[in-house]
Amino acid sequence: MKTPDTRAALRHYDLARDPVDHGLDPVLPAEPGPVHALDLEPDRVYRRHAHLDNNRSVVFSEWSGTYTALCERIVRVILPMPFDTADPDVCPQCQRWAELRIADPAEFKRQRREWMNEKLQRDEEQENITEWKRRGHNTTA
Repeated sequence: MKTPDTRAALRHYDLARDPVDHGLDPVLPAEPGPVHALDLEPDRVYRRHAHLDNNRSVVFSEWSGTYTALCERIVRVILPMPFDTADPDVCPQCQRWAELRIADPAEFKRQRREWMNEKLQRDEEQENITEWKRRGHNTTA
């Protein structure tokens, strides 16, 4: 099922030499890997991805971290079509989130909020461990 207010996305692009200026330009990858879901966040007042609403061409993100899929992976190729949960090559995590968003938007928001809070807590714990090790408290020597 095509998921409204999303875009299909890929993690990477390939580079091809331009025959005129001989520069390297991004192109669709030969081996695309799983298709991810980029949420266009229709319910937010400030929407980070509003510029993609009416986009009809492929967007290549050449800057790290610009777009994040529902599964929290960085995606660098945004396709001009909605994410389709029926596609055989979809990311299973993105598929689960997209199907939940269609079936029960309120539960989707609740679970996303909970999941993001847990992720932020894990990230903070990892930063604390890294800082602790940096200060010389590493006991695995």
